[in-house]
Parts: sequence; C-alpha cells; structure tokens
Amino acid sequence: MLKFRNQLLRCTWMVIFVFLANGNVPAQTVTGTISGTVTDSSGAIISGATARLTNEQTRNVRTGTSNEDGRFSFAAIQPGTYTIKIEQQGFQTLEQRNVVLSAN
Repeated sequence: MLKFRNQLLRCTWMVIFVFLANGNVPAQTVTGTISGTVTDSSGAIISGATARLTNEQTRNVRTGTSNEDGRFSFAAIQPGTYTIKIEQQGFQTLEQRNVVLSAN
C-alpha cells in the first residue's frame, strides 16, 4: 500500500510539473469597469470633459475624455479604491474620493 501511495504521489507531482513547465497555466484576472456620464447642473450633457481615475493605493492614473453622449469609461480596472476627477473648462471641477471597485 505504501509503495502504491509513493508511486501515485510521484505521478501527481510529475503531472503538475509538466503542466507548469508547459507554460499553459490558465491565469485568472478579476477586473471591472468604472464609467459615468458628465452633465451640468441642469442635466445637459458635457462632451470633451477630462476624466481622471487614480488608484488611491498605487497612485496609478488613467485619463479619458467624455464622448458626445457625455459618457466616459475605464475598463479592465483592478479592484481597489479610486478617486475620480472630472474637469472641463468653464465648469467647476468634480472630485469623488473613495470610489470602491470590489471583486464581486
């Protein structure tokens, strides 16, 4: 029985080693999207506004621009806490801190 277990254990490790050495280990990445619409106080759409997304932990920054529908979107974002800053000339700057993107 002990000999069988040792052979099974060796076989299992060999399979794991071959799988890892092959380089085809599937990676699992959890990301999300943060998006919004830029409007003024009357609800009118604002296109061309600069949207800046800052990861509060790593300080990484991504920048985008609102489209003709006033929409902006940041895709493939890692879970974390972010600050979103929206700026457009002639308008007051909006900054929203502690925006949480969770892994769920």
